[in-house]
Amino acid sequence: MPPAVPFPVEATYRVRADMRRTEDPPFPRDQGAAHRTRAKLGRLRRVPGQVRARDPKVPDATLAADLHATAAAVAETRPDRVQRVDAPRDAHAPVGVTVAGWRFSALGADAARLLADAPAATRLGDALALSLPEDLVWMRCDGAAGRAALLHVSFPSHWAPETRAGASLLELHGPVADGARLRDASAAVMKAICSKGRYQRFVWNLVQGGAASRHPDEVGRPGPAKAPEEGDVLSRWWFRVERQGTLPFPARGFALFTIRILQAPLRAVLAAEPGRAARLAASIRSMRPEVLAYKGLAQDRDALLAALDAADAGAGRQGAPSPPSSSPFSASDPSLPDASGPSAAPSSNSNEASTLPSTTTSFVSRS
Repeated sequence: MPPAVPFPVEATYRVRADMRRTEDPPFPRDQGAAHRTRAKLGRLRRVPGQVRARDPKVPDATLAADLHATAAAVAETRPDRVQRVDAPRDAHAPVGVTVAGWRFSALGADAARLLADAPAATRLGDALALSLPEDLVWMRCDGAAGRAALLHVSFPSHWAPETRAGASLLELHGPVADGARLRDASAAVMKAICSKGRYQRFVWNLVQGGAASRHPDEVGRPGPAKAPEEGDVLSRWWFRVERQGTLPFPARGFALFTIRILQAPLRAVLAAEPGRAARLAASIRSMRPEVLAYKGLAQDRDALLAALDAADAGAGRQGAPSPPSSSPFSASDPSLPDASGPSAAPSSNSNEASTLPSTTTSFVSRS
């Protein structure tokens, strides 16, 4: 079985603004979707102010029309999740929850109670986000670098969604280390994603532990890794990937960003394919000090490199590793037990591997 978590690592780490055009489904089916959506429901119930952020300068009517357009797009590609209330329904299908003329068949009584108390202007956005495993960000197209009208992000990668409402793509990229090229391209990127089709990219990082949400209030900035056993540095780390997608709505003047978290213990990811430890070590060695600090790797660089070099040498002595008999991606984090799905990135041996970006961050994250 191919690795469920993609490995978009290049030996030379570069910050780039590239995304690749894609015809992959915008909301792919996923074995772990139910677990993710349950985790999203829990986070929206516990910390709604961290998850949902709305730009107050966007009028209610504009936001409502954008959310209805999004619901129509989801219903077209995922009718198992969203349908119009007047659409024919399978008699055996769940009744679900009705919001603003849309039926959300994957939502149950817990979601219904939460949505009943949700702000009216963003209730449809809540229902959409709770029905899909992806985090969602609605960006208004303004002919420049755009504006974040609504964010619904349960699993941020070391950033606070509640601080980004109304931000432009340029402002969202502001903290990126060594990211001048990325910031300079903000207007061009926004223009493309608003009008030129769907795009996709994969952004990676190393994190300590398998928590799905890495909101600063919950995990803080990573400190030095402490190996659970002497010399076992790699067992402390997870390999985390954001699969980022865009969906344009040119008639409405906005674009939808989708972010799906795929992660697994680092040892399992390295074992899935020969040469990964060496490539990851080369990438870390190529990072500038400010990039290492931004990604939270500066304090652990030397220990990580020593462990990766040892893992690469060990793999060379043993020959090519065999994939585990059971999937290593049904990991110990209950909110993300399985990251497999039909739209995983190509493996590094595929012809498409060179098209995978090596950008240091998502448009809103520190991954």
